[in-house]
Amino acid sequence: MSEAVPATVKDMQAQAAGWADFDATTARNAASAFSELEWQ
Repeated sequence: MSEAVPATVKDMQAQAAGWADFDATTARNAASAFSELEWQ
């Protein structure tokens, strides 16, 4: 997960326009999604 979250944030940079806290929000959401997948 330590590599997946930063990679996800980087891949989504095109969506960042007008998003004040893009990096923090996207990193939190990606970490949450990956942790959910680990439990499945």
